[in-house]
Amino acid sequence: MLLKYFEHNNSIPELMVLGFAAYIRFMLCRQVDEQFIGNVNDRDYVIQDNHANWFAEHAELPIPEMVHAVLSNIIFWETDLTRLKAFAEAVHCKLESFVKKQ
Repeated sequence: MLLKYFEHNNSIPELMVLGFAAYIRFMLCRQVDEQFIGNVNDRDYVIQDNHANWFAEHAELPIPEMVHAVLSNIIFWETDLTRLKAFAEAVHCKLESFVKKQ
């Protein structure tokens, strides 16, 4: 859907950028016993998502590498979303802005 949007409009969908950046930010977590715990503004929350383990294993990556790892993960998206360089860059910038607001 994202690739078709880009092909048709020759632009990136800003709300999809926001959604992907928010998803990555939400999923940044650590494993504590059998749970995956995220944290925003010094508040912990439990993550119940099939991909939480993957995010916990990659949580220490710098943001640019995290965005690349997530967007290029064919298991998640059935395609390599880093092919859309402008989309990957926009997600990176938006995620950076989320992290700085903490």
